[in-house]
Amino acid sequence: MAVGLRPIRSVTWSAAVAVGLAAALAACSASAPAADDAAASPAPSPAPLEVAWTGLPGLASGPVDADGTAIAYVAAKKKLALVGLDPQTGDELWRQDASPAEIVPGIDVTPTVIDGKVVYFRPSDAGNLYAELVVADPATGEDVVVTDAMLFRSTPTACDDDATAVCVDARTDYDAERQSYRIKAAPDGELRPDEGLAGRPIGEPGMREVRQGSAEYLTVYEGGAELWRASARTVFGSGYSTDYGWRWDYHPATDRFYGEIGHEVPEPDADGTQVLDMADSTVVALDRATGDVAWREQGVSYVCNGSLAVPDPAADGEADVPLPVRCRTQGDLVYGGKEVVRDGIDVTIEGFDRDTGETTWQVHQGDTPQLLGGWTDAGEPPRLGESGVVVPVDGTPTVLDLATGETRPYDDEALWCDVERSTFDYHEPFYIDGEPQLRRYGGRLYSPCDATGEPLEGGDTARTFTAVPAEMSTQIGGTTLVGTPDGIVAYQ
Repeated sequence: MAVGLRPIRSVTWSAAVAVGLAAALAACSASAPAADDAAASPAPSPAPLEVAWTGLPGLASGPVDADGTAIAYVAAKKKLALVGLDPQTGDELWRQDASPAEIVPGIDVTPTVIDGKVVYFRPSDAGNLYAELVVADPATGEDVVVTDAMLFRSTPTACDDDATAVCVDARTDYDAERQSYRIKAAPDGELRPDEGLAGRPIGEPGMREVRQGSAEYLTVYEGGAELWRASARTVFGSGYSTDYGWRWDYHPATDRFYGEIGHEVPEPDADGTQVLDMADSTVVALDRATGDVAWREQGVSYVCNGSLAVPDPAADGEADVPLPVRCRTQGDLVYGGKEVVRDGIDVTIEGFDRDTGETTWQVHQGDTPQLLGGWTDAGEPPRLGESGVVVPVDGTPTVLDLATGETRPYDDEALWCDVERSTFDYHEPFYIDGEPQLRRYGGRLYSPCDATGEPLEGGDTARTFTAVPAEMSTQIGGTTLVGTPDGIVAYQ
């Protein structure tokens, strides 16, 4: 969005570029009893949210709920720390040094909670980007399990076959190959090789990328056994590789993965210019059990480069399943100068049928940088309600319902926006082609905004809100927490 990227669920482009989403009224007759009249009256409007507290500037990620404690990363002076907060008061409960480890810089550094425990990497003096994997009590920050120092290569996740265990990729030293490991999130946990798994995780549940020589394959594991293996070239075509990022979502009702992997990035011209053809993208639907390609659509980006990854309200409780939306984009992005140049960009938002891949509706957008995701710094379109976004149609702010494709004029409603992807420098470099890279990326940060996506002057006090979109906030008890560029804002 991974680029904002929650690992795996968000687009995670290669670091080489990354360092460069009418109320129904009951009919009643005049003769209806008074009790029925009362029952048919509209429900009172929700009470406006009030700011309970603000704090924790320097956010490198928004807060998450860890068994009732708010957890967030902060960065300052090229150092990273993980912090536990009381969500009701904002009081800091604990703070621990943290590390991004040897994970590709384009992947977001965001808090991980597994089996009610906080899982993170702690810096080690064993060498550049060596780290310990720590499982900690979220209430106190005290260690439950600490591993030996290694070069960790993936964000820790719950294992597909055991939600109480942590799975992670690592290598023992700079000359070693990466390998999958697992550890129980319990005091008797022991980090051990996961012999049954190959490659690196790129999707849940069980999707991984593996290499055989120069050939790249997509595979899915279940219960430690490989279900299938398919050539990335066969699935997507020439020039596509997870080296340039990926985004996958699993939809239980269809038992399919929907998503994309990145297209190769052209080498810079003699003057250092790189030109990215935005039509070089393909979305596929893969059967989870067999790996068969159910359908393939070229020239489109899944959930519009991550900018329209809006949860599907009808997804049967699967909160992370986005609405079936993609963007058909023409034109180039030109890198090499101080700013990214958009050359001939023309975007059309499409809905699609999950079963067939056929387009169900279209809304033309033209040159709309907010739909280019992590390729620009434009943020994402403003959100409104469960499935609405505000986008320009013929130059006029318009509310687009991503569930239906229906549009209506924007009526000065209160909006929230994804305004930036947190960035920070970390003192230990990650090397790309021998060049040291200090820049790292954290989670998305949000703010009240106008219809163009610009943050409102006055921030959280500029408008009256009755709710914050669920994917932009964390609910802990009766408190709604939002990560903003100025720190956490807590509403009650």
